[in-house]
Amino acid sequence: MGLKKAPNNKKMEAIDLTLTTLQCLEIGKIIKSESEITNLDFSPDGHYLLSASNTINLINVFRGSIEKTIQSPASLIHFTNHPSGFLSSSQASLDYWSLQSVHKIHSFPFSNLTSLDMSPKNDTFLASDVKKLTLFDLNQKKKFADLEISESMGNIISKFDPSGLIFIVAYSIISEGKYKNVVQVFDSRKYSQGAFSVWVFEGAEIISADFSFDGQYILINSKSGVLTLIDSISGKIKNVFKDFIGNSYCNAVFSPDSKYFFVGCEKNFGVVGAAVDSCQKVHEVKGNVKSVKCLAWNPEYCVMATANEDLLLWVPDYMRIR
Repeated sequence: MGLKKAPNNKKMEAIDLTLTTLQCLEIGKIIKSESEITNLDFSPDGHYLLSASNTINLINVFRGSIEKTIQSPASLIHFTNHPSGFLSSSQASLDYWSLQSVHKIHSFPFSNLTSLDMSPKNDTFLASDVKKLTLFDLNQKKKFADLEISESMGNIISKFDPSGLIFIVAYSIISEGKYKNVVQVFDSRKYSQGAFSVWVFEGAEIISADFSFDGQYILINSKSGVLTLIDSISGKIKNVFKDFIGNSYCNAVFSPDSKYFFVGCEKNFGVVGAAVDSCQKVHEVKGNVKSVKCLAWNPEYCVMATANEDLLLWVPDYMRIR
């Protein structure tokens, strides 16, 4: 995997994201927060990281420091495809911001979101709450479609695949007295025709869904802490991870090479890494002083971020690798 070395390394040469590299992850920087961080998002070029809490912070990944603070509460945050734009959601509003001028470009009529995702290819973004999914056009500054999901019994998670050609809507229902998970798959160019695939499987209430960077798999995390790995083409379950229990609120994410995934766990407030192919735990990152609320992998640099009230940037110890 041709990631670049951690940004504080001046040479910036490529580094393979091997098992050894992952097992050498250590805390590179701790950034204090005055309130609990609920969401993280790296910029597409990997240079910056946004954190959502009672304030919105822009972190310079090269320096490991806060570059800008916006005094606006946010529960969800996401960079747009424009270099200086991002979206934030709070209980009151869904806002499109300019990082350069630090002002709201536009506010959309949507609040209390459970999921927010931006197309990697155009100005379309997905916003969902507990009963519906809405598609918005960032450029036109308006919504263009609503999808009502009245059967949902919890959060609705919506996510684009890496190509931007399809998106999924994942949620939980109660059937015959048991929770079941539903994943609807849409063609982003023909969404009005409805889902072209619907997959249903047993599981507790969904809290996160993530596509692997290669688009091959979808990883579902639930309130039971059990993770389900799904083939993104066939919808077949590749594996169910029960050997370790994730916490009931942290999202589970893939590493950029799609060979591993990470999830926050209650034990030691750690973050467990597991191999997709072997379905075995390969490492546990320790150092958080509270349970991890959210985590993210940098798409370009060998940096992982975890957060609760503090934001930790994890980088490999290159002396140990050598």
